[in-house]
Amino acid sequence: MNALMPAFCAASAIVFATIARETAKSHGLRVSLRRATAVVPTLVAAVSTTWMNTAGADGYAQATVLACAAVSAATDIQTGYVFDRVVLVALAILLGLSIESKALSISVTGAALTGGPLFVIHVMSRGRGIGLGDVKLGAIIGFGLGVTAGLEALRCAVLTAGCFGIVVLLCGRYGSQRWIRFAPFLAVGSAYAAIKCR
Repeated sequence: MNALMPAFCAASAIVFATIARETAKSHGLRVSLRRATAVVPTLVAAVSTTWMNTAGADGYAQATVLACAAVSAATDIQTGYVFDRVVLVALAILLGLSIESKALSISVTGAALTGGPLFVIHVMSRGRGIGLGDVKLGAIIGFGLGVTAGLEALRCAVLTAGCFGIVVLLCGRYGSQRWIRFAPFLAVGSAYAAIKCR
């Protein structure tokens, strides 16, 4: 196992979380990094990188995706937003790694195939079905994980979100909230796909 990957993932998560907290503060929102909604996704991401056993640029790209998805899940749960600054910093890191490994075309294809369906849902639902932040996060997941793992992450996210929605409806806990925050499911899907498709 590559011991550097969990450390890199944790360090990336700290950087993304700091950016998210400052962005939230500038918009009058609060993001607590001590809440379980922030700690649990980050731990899942770090543990997932332990099992990936991937070295080189691919491993660092997967760790970056998992850290970005974990922090985005935390901010989505706490505020309802996936912050652009977090996604843009992740994109900058992934772009450098993709160029270094000469896999830019694969990364762009992965982003299009993973983010594309989410964008179609966003447009067709006029932003009510999927938020634009979820679309950007989906594209980042595809960019970093590649075509196969990106599509697997999306499939897992849709299935888990659908099952969660059914359980919520059956339990009568829907209340006044008429949507499900999707970034946590994208985080779960990316962790699953990174391990399954390694």
